[in-house]
Amino acid sequence: MRNARKWWWAGLAMTAALTSSVLVAPGGTATASEGSGPRTIIQLGDSYSSGEGGGWQGNSENSGGNRDGTDQARTQTSSGWVFNPDRVYEPGTWANECHRSKTAPITSVRQNAGNVDKMISVACSGAKSQNIWPAAAGGVAQHPGVAPQLTQLDSLISSADDVELVVIGIGGNDSGFGGVALRCLIDWAKTHGPLPYDAQHCKDEVAATAGDDISDAYYNTAKTIDQVRQTLSANGQPASTYRIVLTGYPAILPTALDDWIAGEGAGFDRNCPVRKADSQWINQHFVTRLNDVTRSIAEDKGVGFIDLRDAFGGHRLCEAGTVRGRRPPATRPAPSGSASWTCTPRAPGTRSRHSSTTGPRCPMWTTSATPSARTPNRCTRTTTARRRSASA
Repeated sequence: MRNARKWWWAGLAMTAALTSSVLVAPGGTATASEGSGPRTIIQLGDSYSSGEGGGWQGNSENSGGNRDGTDQARTQTSSGWVFNPDRVYEPGTWANECHRSKTAPITSVRQNAGNVDKMISVACSGAKSQNIWPAAAGGVAQHPGVAPQLTQLDSLISSADDVELVVIGIGGNDSGFGGVALRCLIDWAKTHGPLPYDAQHCKDEVAATAGDDISDAYYNTAKTIDQVRQTLSANGQPASTYRIVLTGYPAILPTALDDWIAGEGAGFDRNCPVRKADSQWINQHFVTRLNDVTRSIAEDKGVGFIDLRDAFGGHRLCEAGTVRGRRPPATRPAPSGSASWTCTPRAPGTRSRHSSTTGPRCPMWTTSATPSARTPNRCTRTTTARRRSASA
């Protein structure tokens, strides 16, 4: 999906896939063997793999300076504040729009698995399956100067490498999630906002085509797995020596109609820009189906699957029991150290659909969590109010 995220616990799940066979689907034959070359892990996929939004730590409506400390790409110099996206994204990936964050999920594997010598990420925000396949298999460049991901990978590995793990996160853009989200936002605005009034629900508009789009994602992802294996085989990496793991997608909005913040809907600028019934439909008939399809692909292809549908549990946009990352007035934003899950109108594009940089470092969020002052970059459960999910 365009402009999306990295979760620390997702990284831990990937680590488990690297260090054990627990996530390999029944029928899988991958039994990673010890090689003599650098132990290598690989990431392909869209923005949920590239780590979109990794430059934000909290949120603020203050557009000056470093936005109250929330914009980690800002640094202060003698001549003023300077925006340097290379502080948070891998060099060159801001300019080419792939936005590969330095805190993407795959980075947690390298940090926690041990003995990982080489990490290759060619994931790119906004990618579809055809942006992964090589040109000979129908692949196309995603952006000018950005070759298909497997074409890039082909030039980055060789038989000297000891490839252990390949993580693939793809399918959200194939299935048209961005278009569904936009349609729901527009229909909400027609009911509550300045657009001409129209009471139609977006779920009624997109339901007819959503099934076909998700079916396309099945066949496209299955083809992606085949193409990955072919590319690795051509570079001296037999399929029996590494693991492939597919990652699913999270629900970013509540499913239950009674699981919403009380009072949502009072004021155009403060309520959730999607109707409850539409949110429920998106989760039940889109996110859940897409994850189920991805799991089926994993089983059919004998690869692993990481289910992320509840990764934002307790922190979803508009979810009951959470508090907003900011409260009026805008001069009093939530402290960047505690607003790990935020939604900011100042983030370009649709990065507000993703967790901010500290959110990924908190594994297995459940009912509530706040950063621990005693242990930096760790989280402890507390009885305090939960932070509002989303991200910047």
